[in-house]
Amino acid sequence: MTVLINVDVTCAVCGSTHTFIEAGSTNAFGPADLDGRPPEMARSTMFTWVQRCPSCGYCAHTISEKTKIKQEMLESESYQTCEGNDIKSGLGENFYRAAMILQEEGNIEKAAYMFICCAWASDDEGDNETAKTCRLKAEELLRRIPGHKDEESRMNLRMDLLRRAGQFETVLSEFKDSNFKDRVCRKYAEAELRLAEKRDDSRHTTNLIFNNGLQLEEFDVQFPESSS
Repeated sequence: MTVLINVDVTCAVCGSTHTFIEAGSTNAFGPADLDGRPPEMARSTMFTWVQRCPSCGYCAHTISEKTKIKQEMLESESYQTCEGNDIKSGLGENFYRAAMILQEEGNIEKAAYMFICCAWASDDEGDNETAKTCRLKAEELLRRIPGHKDEESRMNLRMDLLRRAGQFETVLSEFKDSNFKDRVCRKYAEAELRLAEKRDDSRHTTNLIFNNGLQLEEFDVQFPESSS
């Protein structure tokens, strides 16, 4: 069950206070998508994951978050137009703007996550072009993070972002010879490679990994078992 609550939040940029809806609690039943998007009921709380100040336009997970961003950026044409992207979802616009701010602040991992959220919101609107753009932006940012503590999981996510954006040859050429030490990450990668070989850019869930949703004998892709 999802419990929604009203909260008053003061904007860290302009100091105005506004009321937003937050998810006090929620739950999730079923498999997540391969890119991490949760199942219902958590899936339907996306509108609570980002806030936009009605007064100045500051977008963040919560607008009370401190930021170095000045009003000038919020008033810029680039920010107002989401860098000229014709985003069909208002929620997607807010995620995109939050990503722009985080990227400007140098927080590229959180910026990548916000671009992924924009892709999810765009998926829901059937806005395939924006979804593709945001997945490629997120993947490019994830590539720039040095020494990530969960490197193999990040590689899995990059594979899904590239595949969903139709970059099948990139997935195959960059990851086919990778050595995944973690068994689950290796199975995830095998599934992504098979989907890339099939030129499949559609949404899939983790059932594909754990329930053998693809017939392994169809493809000549198999990672060796790691000895470490």
